[in-house]
Amino acid sequence: MLDNEFKLTDVFPPVSVERWREVVEKDLKGASFEKKLVTHTYEGVAIQPLYSAEDRPGASAERPTGTGAVELRQDHTHPDPAIVRRTVAEDLAGGVDSIILKLDPSGERGLLGTNVDALDEALGEVDLAVTAVAVEAGPFASQAATVLRDLWDRRGLSPDTVSGSHLADPLGALALKGRLPASLATHLAELAELAVRCHGETPGVTAAKVSTCPVHNSGASADQELAVALASGLTYLEAMTDAGLSLEAAARQCQFCFSTSSTFFLDIAKLRAARVLWARLLEAAGADAVPLRLHARTSVRMLTRRDPWVNILRATTGAFAALVGGADIVTVTPYDHLLGHSDRLSRRIARNIPIILAEEAHLSRVRDPGAGSWYLESLTDELAERGWAMFQTIQGRGGMGSVLADGWLKAEVDGVQAERRRNVALRKDPITGVSEYPNLAEELPLRAKPDLQALRLRWDAPGALQREAVSPAEATAFPERRSAEPFEALRDAADAHRAAFGDRPRAFLANLGPVASHTGRAGWIRNVLAAGGIEAPANDGYPGPDEAAAALRVSGTTLAVICSSDTIYAEQAAATARALKAAGACTVVIAGRFGEHEAAWREAGIDLALHIGSDVLDILQTLLKNEGVEA
Repeated sequence: MLDNEFKLTDVFPPVSVERWREVVEKDLKGASFEKKLVTHTYEGVAIQPLYSAEDRPGASAERPTGTGAVELRQDHTHPDPAIVRRTVAEDLAGGVDSIILKLDPSGERGLLGTNVDALDEALGEVDLAVTAVAVEAGPFASQAATVLRDLWDRRGLSPDTVSGSHLADPLGALALKGRLPASLATHLAELAELAVRCHGETPGVTAAKVSTCPVHNSGASADQELAVALASGLTYLEAMTDAGLSLEAAARQCQFCFSTSSTFFLDIAKLRAARVLWARLLEAAGADAVPLRLHARTSVRMLTRRDPWVNILRATTGAFAALVGGADIVTVTPYDHLLGHSDRLSRRIARNIPIILAEEAHLSRVRDPGAGSWYLESLTDELAERGWAMFQTIQGRGGMGSVLADGWLKAEVDGVQAERRRNVALRKDPITGVSEYPNLAEELPLRAKPDLQALRLRWDAPGALQREAVSPAEATAFPERRSAEPFEALRDAADAHRAAFGDRPRAFLANLGPVASHTGRAGWIRNVLAAGGIEAPANDGYPGPDEAAAALRVSGTTLAVICSSDTIYAEQAAATARALKAAGACTVVIAGRFGEHEAAWREAGIDLALHIGSDVLDILQTLLKNEGVEA
């Protein structure tokens, strides 16, 4: 180091956190520090505005980490084996390392043909000795494994040359569907048998998947996901060790799958906490350390049908969190996932997102990019403690099978989901393109629907994924509940009204006074109304109540919104409401709060006040209903 090297600490001496807080509280001028600067998550974690080394006294402790290398793995869910063959080839040529082939006898959620001929066609462009293939068949994992082994035999492959996973996850399938064709004990025994065969015959293939995606997509918090992962993983370990595997061998048969969304730092901490907790569980069980094999896929819960191109940004955030969080495998859901089977462009964008992040941002070159961040270290520890505590609660109630069967876990997740929905309704959790900045003129991309009947005639030969229901397991299913759904339902209702009557529901903006007086509230109101599919044409304003009422009469609309400044409201709001009602308005809304004028304004005819903090979803439902639109 040069003697004259400039150092910032020479000019800016260290400042204590206490001194910093004194200055901040002075600037707040009596406002609450907690309310203004501290954010509370759905997990109950208080996110502070500033972190220091004191917030992570154990930061130097060694943490379990990933390998640094990232495997890009993409889903293939089309029912037609010929199309899957093409899309698999495109993905592999475009940089994908491995694939997930989903099988579904109905063709609704995966490959329709479920025998070896269909599998051979779908994987016709794949060198199974080089490319890892994961086959996901829900409650039919054991039967799908037999079909895959038949394909290996047909191709003349030695068991020790293949790689991939059978993704057997009976608890995840039970949570998703609410039913298994056989008892949970039977499915666990099948998983254990499959694991024993993988351990002895196919060292490159794992048997089990521990997925928290069903509970995540139903609204679960991060600590709930961690608890579900631990409880499910322990259930599978017990089944596999009962079948004769050692704890270490059983742990190597497990692959964990988490969803990452737009909650960037929380998702990073969740993945890091998962490794900490799995190591803690294995240690408590008396096993040697076995690295957690971590698969992260971008969340379906955060996706939107409306303005789906914003999903590209959401997927980028989720993929970034997955890579920084130390995922070994990453899957990015294409932006048009909710519109049908993805096209070539959307699949290309999906696979390019993690490639660019890994290769150009070098995120795959560091084992734990979050290490040393006081905020992330603190958040990781807190999530780990909360996840472990809930895991212990689940175990105290009999384990994952019990809390799925008796509905306890569903009730816990429902509580978090209710809070999520309320925050979406209040626009505290804004959704770009849906609850914020919606585009009523958007033209959604169209995706062709496969002809399932024709495909069944071609491929629906007797297959392996058929079994008679014997003592089926039942539980309360976890429905997929996307954040955008309530607002999308309003847009759907408004579109149906337009299709039936030729016009969207429409509101008249009674903008009072000069442009500077009303433009802020009028712009905000137009944005809010559009989130419900209601058009509100802009105008330059009206001098007073009579002019506004005359314009309403010409417009032919029956919903009016008064927009202006508080000063003009005090002078003209009541008179304007009376004039608008006389001109034919059935519903009059004011942009802002009633405040001390509520009684007088309501008497004058103002029905609702719409402002920041309003339950926007409820008000839009009311306005649509008043306009004859059932949402």
